[in-house]
Amino acid sequence: MSDLITRPAAEPTSVRPPAAGFKVPIRERWVALAFTLGAVIVLVGLILYPLLDDIRLTFSRLAPGVNTPWVGFRNYKAVFTDAQFWASVGVTAKYTLTALVLEFVIGFGLAMAMARIVRGGGLLRTLILIPTMLTPAVAAINFRNLLNYDSGLINYFVTLFGGHPQAWLASSGYSFAALVLTDVWRSTPFFVLVLSAGLVALSPEVIEAAELDGAGGWSKLRYIQIPMLVPLILVTVLFRVIDLFRTFDTVYTLTNGGPGNATNVVAMQIYNDADVGQYTSYAATEAAVFMLLTLLVSFSLIRVMRSQRT
Repeated sequence: MSDLITRPAAEPTSVRPPAAGFKVPIRERWVALAFTLGAVIVLVGLILYPLLDDIRLTFSRLAPGVNTPWVGFRNYKAVFTDAQFWASVGVTAKYTLTALVLEFVIGFGLAMAMARIVRGGGLLRTLILIPTMLTPAVAAINFRNLLNYDSGLINYFVTLFGGHPQAWLASSGYSFAALVLTDVWRSTPFFVLVLSAGLVALSPEVIEAAELDGAGGWSKLRYIQIPMLVPLILVTVLFRVIDLFRTFDTVYTLTNGGPGNATNVVAMQIYNDADVGQYTSYAATEAAVFMLLTLLVSFSLIRVMRSQRT
């Protein structure tokens, strides 16, 4: 008889088959139905009804002294040939692209730096999130005070170093830059938070294997870290693009769309037509057209995200 003792093979764990003929109790069915019905009512009341009502308005003419329930596609024809509306789309696209690039570059750099911090990283991430906790209007008021011609801190330092004070928000270029910087200051921490979490979650085995193969810092960043973060980056960019497209309160508080139309984003254009001009149907049509443009950009980004998965 052999002295070797071999371990017997483990028996496969039995999986309990689902009970045949199992039925959910009727009471639980009614509870589930009640919760589902509540969600459907909220969805219809808060999302679907306003959307359908906005589309209904686009086919009517509702303006001071005019209430025509059906005008066909006249509003759409007017919007598609409205140079001012498309100029506001251009300002929005320029604002979105500029702010997005700056926020991503600065946010990724800060996330890379914070990923190396061993002690105090949690506290630093909490502190860096403070600008994000402010409402856009409050952030815009802060920047408006900083850029004030008479009492602003920026002009104080300009004169301190021998320069001349500037009317920053009265200049087209400076006012657009101020608008972008306000959003960069407030929203970059969002990129920092998401990307630093992504960097920490990367597989250390892959990084160590790359280091054993002689990969330097730039090679690891270019060929390993960024490709592994692409899905997360695309999701973050999608959220930021949607948020930047609907920017209103920052513009309204900081520049009010001026000077001229230098910072007149689409949301500001729609507000002026709806509340100032009282052209309700026309503003609704502008909103519907811009919603289609937003959906087009969003679906394009989602398609890129799906292609990355495959």
